[in-house]
Parts: sequence; structure tokens; C-alpha cells
Amino acid sequence: MNLLHNALKFSPANSTIRLTFGGDASQAASASMSIEDEGPGIRKGEREQVFERFFTSNSPDTTAMAGSGIGLSVAKLAIERNNGELLLDPTTVRGARFVIHLPAAGQATHVREENA
Repeated sequence: MNLLHNALKFSPANSTIRLTFGGDASQAASASMSIEDEGPGIRKGEREQVFERFFTSNSPDTTAMAGSGIGLSVAKLAIERNNGELLLDPTTVRGARFVIHLPAAGQATHVREENA
């Protein structure tokens, strides 16, 4: 939900947000989803930090729309706790494209527990 909310928030009016679903049909071992928007994108110097807790861009294109900087770090943590992976596609020229890879049902090896 966070990735979709961000795509809607940062995309200009009347732009397209692409949701793509896929997986490894031959093995039924994984599923993937990508969310791609036509917003201002994430600057190269900020791509390494985008999943850090409380990180917000200082880009003039996004400052007015910035949130608390917690959403992407929570999304990444939730996906990783389910043995998945959340990536920012570095090849996107315009906008941002996030890709989620998850093991198929029954393929997760463990769920890590931590004390609060």
C-alpha cells in the first residue's frame, strides 16, 4: 500500500501508474510485482538512502509532498520478514519503479522474530 500511495502522491495529474505482476511459472517458486510512476523520480545521490528510516528527499520537486520518511523502510522490512526483496530499479529514466520479489506460498523458509 505504501508503494502505491507514494506513486499516487508523487505522480502528476493524469499520468499513468503501472502495476505489473509476474513470477516464475515454471518453478512456481516466486512472485513479483512492480509499481512504476511518472513522478519526479529519486535522484541518483539519494537512491542508496531511500529505504533508510526517516529519510526524506531534499529535492525541490518533492519537498512539498514529503512525508515522515518511514513508509519505505517499513515496507522493506515487512517484505524482508517474509523472505522477499524490495528494490528500487536504477534503470528508470523518468519517475520511480519499485520491484517486490516474494517466495511463492509455502516457499518461505522462516519468519524472523525480534524482541521489541
